Amino acid sequence: MNVELLRQFGLMGLEALLVAALLLFFFRFRRALGFAPLHATLGVFYQLATLMAGAFYIQLTSDLMMSPGAVVLFPATVFAILFVYIREDAVEARRMIYGLLAANAVVGVLGLVVAQHLEGAVVFNPLGVPTDFFAHQPRLLAIGTVALLADVGIVILAYDALARPLGGKPFARIYLATALALVVDTLIFVSGGFGMSPHYDSILLSAMAGKLVVGLLYSGALAIYLRHFDVRDDETIPEKFEPLMTYRERFEALQRQSMRDPLTGLFHRGVFESVIGAQFARASRSGRSLSLLMIDVDRFKQVNDLFGHCQGDDVLRTVAGVLQGIVRASDFACRFGGEEFALLLPDTEPHDALVLAERIRGAVSQECRLRTVAGTVQPITVSIGLASAPLEAATPEALVTLADGRLYAAKRSGRDRTASAGVRTPVAA
Repeated sequence: MNVELLRQFGLMGLEALLVAALLLFFFRFRRALGFAPLHATLGVFYQLATLMAGAFYIQLTSDLMMSPGAVVLFPATVFAILFVYIREDAVEARRMIYGLLAANAVVGVLGLVVAQHLEGAVVFNPLGVPTDFFAHQPRLLAIGTVALLADVGIVILAYDALARPLGGKPFARIYLATALALVVDTLIFVSGGFGMSPHYDSILLSAMAGKLVVGLLYSGALAIYLRHFDVRDDETIPEKFEPLMTYRERFEALQRQSMRDPLTGLFHRGVFESVIGAQFARASRSGRSLSLLMIDVDRFKQVNDLFGHCQGDDVLRTVAGVLQGIVRASDFACRFGGEEFALLLPDTEPHDALVLAERIRGAVSQECRLRTVAGTVQPITVSIGLASAPLEAATPEALVTLADGRLYAAKRSGRDRTASAGVRTPVAA
């Protein structure tokens, strides 16, 4: 590789860094400046990229050639739309797309008009600008518009799809989504614009390689920005994850968080009360049993008095951990209030619910002994009341009342046991 090629590559790398820095600068100060500078800058980049893609290429080898505009400025569009989607919302991303589409239409029409001017007999053209240059521009813009729409859909869908496997790896998630969009972008644009060219293969391969390399720079810049320079919008979401989330993901995270008890991580009572009605109706229609366990930590006030509220909280978190570890995905484990928990078991017969209740009692005692200070000094036990519908209760309220009544019957009988349909299990040996 000669010195001139190294210089050209260095210039393209510097151009990519400047483009990324400028776009991120305007985005960082969008609250003060608004989105107009970002939209205008991106529109200029996109038009300049199209102009350069149709005008000149750098000859890398006898078989490979690369347009700096296509390689550096086209990916900037995907890059900008992705970070607007991540940190704002889909509405703002759509506005950016509408602006680019409008710019393409206007420039395409004006290009045809300018081409007509250049064909005039009285036109003085001191730079010798060829008419074909402007006549070819609208076609490239039309192809670019198709590529743009494909890019946007792919990069957003890919970024969302990678949330679960790569949610904690910002660079990998951003780059894979961007790379997929850039590959499709290159195929559409080069095939549409240069499909009949004898240099088609060279343009395609070099453009794809160049965009993927520049995509690395853009993805790294965005990952660093999100980690270290962006202003966090929501202090209620852990800092480790919030910068990586899209607006929709942050909204869904807040929704999930609002459904949880902050101490135990279980659903809170409001969720339980909204779910039990639907599950009761479902059980009534299907004829399958819906079982409810009401669970209470025995002598919990004594735990708080002897060991302090922090140790009492440890006991509650340990009980919640036992429930989360035992229940199925279809079950609903809730903190009902204070030291009382509710476990709603769809499609569960009374006998199976009783077996589960006994597993919970044994697991709570064992885990509290291993994981809490109070449990190492004295046994931590729970009492459980079990009721099932529709066999034993005609309404959700009646089911809760019956299970709660049996819970307190178990406590009156000596605690550390399960009460179910008149049967109280003995204390575990």
